[in-house]
Amino acid sequence: MKALVLTMRAREALLFSRSDSGEENSAQSYPYIPGAAIRGALIRAYLRKNNLPELDARDDRHRRLFLDGTSAYLNGYMAHPETNQRGLPLPLCWQSAKD
Repeated sequence: MKALVLTMRAREALLFSRSDSGEENSAQSYPYIPGAAIRGALIRAYLRKNNLPELDARDDRHRRLFLDGTSAYLNGYMAHPETNQRGLPLPLCWQSAKD
């Protein structure tokens, strides 16, 4: 497997609302950038760069890069500000229920 590791910096605050957060005015954000949002941003940049109105599902390259699951877009987690090491979520076995 080949991996492309990116370090992104947000110029503004990001809000990726959780679907289970309830009322819209009290939305809670995920503590990471969902892989689907990263995929969508890359599709938009690809379309803009290649001056295309939309992806063509019949095009092998478009399918391989974005549509058929050949390329995986993982969630983006915060990096440590000093070491720039990628942070990862705690494994479920380390988490406990609140009292």
